Order: sequence, then structure tokens, then C-alpha cells
Amino acid sequence: MASVVVLSPRERLRKDAGAIGDLFDKLGRETAARLVSGALEELAGSVAAFAIQVRLDDPADVQWQSRRLQKLALGLGLMTLADVAGDLRRSQTDPTAFAAVCARLMRVAASSLAGLTRDWATAVR
Repeated sequence: MASVVVLSPRERLRKDAGAIGDLFDKLGRETAARLVSGALEELAGSVAAFAIQVRLDDPADVQWQSRRLQKLALGLGLMTLADVAGDLRRSQTDPTAFAAVCARLMRVAASSLAGLTRDWATAVR
């Protein structure tokens, strides 16, 4: 009898804590807080839009959304998410690799958003 093993991939997320700190130093607490809050919302919306474009099988828009995700992630110091968004664009010619990287991007995005939101909520208090 064969057994089924369920894999639960986890990876350490790299982030640049200085990215948001620099914004606070340059813009002040109130302005930086509004900017980061807006960027978090934009990143979450971009992840949702990316998922929709993947399901619609729109390669041009998937490329555009992954570039947008990469820029937003870099701005917020989410280095792993930015790297995976770059990997996605390079994998589009191989359907199997593309599917694997899409799944990884969604996992990393969810973990990154949850972690950054938790860090953000703690820092703003």
C-alpha cells in the first residue's frame, strides 16, 4: 500500500528592516505611516490582481503584475518576495516551473504580508 506524504514548504523570509526605517527618518512618523499603510494595501491588491491574471492566463499582464509586485516588495524591504517575483518572470516559458514559482510566490506573499502587518501593528503602537 502506498502512503501519501503532505509537504508543507516553509522558508525563511529575508527582509530589509532598514527600508521602512529610512522612510520614517526621511519623512517623519506621520507621513511615513500613511505611506507604508498605503503601500501595504497596494501590495495586497497587487497580489490579488496577480492571482486573477494567472487564472485568466494573461502572460502580458502576469509580467506587468510581477514587476509591480517586485517594486512594491523592494520598497517595503520584502527581499524574498521581490526575488520570487523576479523568478516568476524568468520561468514563464516553462509551464511546470511557472506553476511552481506561482505557488511559491503566493505562499511567500501571504507570509510576507502577515509578517509585515504584524511588525507594522507593533511598531505603530
